[in-house]
Amino acid sequence: MKRLLFIFTLFCVLVGTMSAQDDKVLPAYNLAGNYYTKDFASKAHDYMGQGISAIKDHEGNRMILLLAQVGELGADIKAMEIPKDKVKNLEDWEEQIGLMTSMIQATHAKLSANSELKVNRALPGAFNLKDLEGKTWTKANLRNKVTVINVWYSGCGPCIKEMPILSEWKNQNPDVLFLSANYQTPETAKKVVDKAGFNWNHLVNDNYFTKWVGNLGYPLTIVLDKNGIVRKIVHGTNEVMRNDILKTFQTLK
Repeated sequence: MKRLLFIFTLFCVLVGTMSAQDDKVLPAYNLAGNYYTKDFASKAHDYMGQGISAIKDHEGNRMILLLAQVGELGADIKAMEIPKDKVKNLEDWEEQIGLMTSMIQATHAKLSANSELKVNRALPGAFNLKDLEGKTWTKANLRNKVTVINVWYSGCGPCIKEMPILSEWKNQNPDVLFLSANYQTPETAKKVVDKAGFNWNHLVNDNYFTKWVGNLGYPLTIVLDKNGIVRKIVHGTNEVMRNDILKTFQTLK
């Protein structure tokens, strides 16, 4: 009898859990922190001018994040809103939105009039950054060395995918200085580079190199000659781009 009661209780719990899950709705859009159904597609184009991004939950479901700043929304839009307690996989979406927001803030830092990054010019301004071991890096550490800087963040799939290839660059070119730069915390960066076996010197809490990513996207790779002059600036990655970067810094040695 007790066994039957236990089975019945367990069944009720499972049914209740399934009902709670079935009650959740997958969002199709997010605007200003609010989640919307696919019906929002008819309004979405009005808010795409300031940028959009596609993000995923752990199940691979995609949602469009609209980056527009908005004021009061009309009743017709509010009618499409999904209450947060009804959003399926809410924690996933909130985490991804937080990551995307922090990335945008870091890559769109306001630049001064003399801080533009250009080929055939020296790195503008100055930096003072620490690596994962706590060592401080400044421009003085780059003096008389061909230097390659790879700027990435933890949400960039192509950045992480190329890390094993970049590690081989360092193995095969011991006379070149290789730096990676990440605006995130040492803890976040270390998880990624340890898993990928990325063997460069990793600058963290970066507020210098990351600002040049801008709207052109990750990863950003910068090649400097021995005099600290910028010789190559590349946004994005593929085999052709990497071969071009490799040829550039090997020619400068």
